[in-house]
Amino acid sequence: MGASSTDVINSIEVVPAEAGSDEEVSDAIRLILEKDRLVDASSLRVFTRDWVVTLEGVLASAESREAAEDDAWFTWGVNGVVNNVIIDAASIHKLP
Repeated sequence: MGASSTDVINSIEVVPAEAGSDEEVSDAIRLILEKDRLVDASSLRVFTRDWVVTLEGVLASAESREAAEDDAWFTWGVNGVVNNVIIDAASIHKLP
């Protein structure tokens, strides 16, 4: 029995995942906030710059403020979150 060899041609390409833009990250977070029952997404604004998200607006409780921040942190690609959300228990759809 003789040894045999086989040529293997590797045509697999490694292509980096398409990097999302800051606007795409903001859009993704807005969608997530709209699905979160603890957060009134219509009372928030989302801005992203260099993978750092800034949340602004008014929410009714510390719990909803924290939930909004968690939603941003758990979004793929986010490297930082600045939570400028104001808590006002009497607020309903109030943007500053």
